[in-house]
Amino acid sequence: MEALGFDLKYFLFQLANFVVLLFILKKLIHKPLINLLEKRREEIEAGISNAEAAKQALTQTEEDQKVILENARKEARGLVEATKEEAKALELRLAEDATAKATALMENARQELASEREQLRSALRAELSELVVTATEKVLGEAITDTEKRKHVDTLVKEVA
Repeated sequence: MEALGFDLKYFLFQLANFVVLLFILKKLIHKPLINLLEKRREEIEAGISNAEAAKQALTQTEEDQKVILENARKEARGLVEATKEEAKALELRLAEDATAKATALMENARQELASEREQLRSALRAELSELVVTATEKVLGEAITDTEKRKHVDTLVKEVA
């Protein structure tokens, strides 16, 4: 084999060196490199799962936000409607109160007018009876006593009434 340029000792030595170098590289570089690549793969997978969870959480948050906004809009519409109804009820109640007050004022004014009218009638009757008595005195040419005056006044008042 030496004639072919093949040295068995040298080959075995090279083979032993290769095996030792392979063993050293496997122990010192291959395992740490594989461990490093495995850690990196796990970190990437964790990052991807975290990104997916964040995406799902964002989607859920957006849906929750839409539901909350819709509920807030419905509640706002309900409050507006309730406020409108309360305003209408208040307007109706105020109108009824105003009508009742106006009616009471009108009735009070009517009673005052009736009272004043009655007072004026009484005053007119008294004055009229005095005028009639005075006219009667002048026509008769003599003075009428208080008793006769009262009698004539009572008669006149009954006739006028």
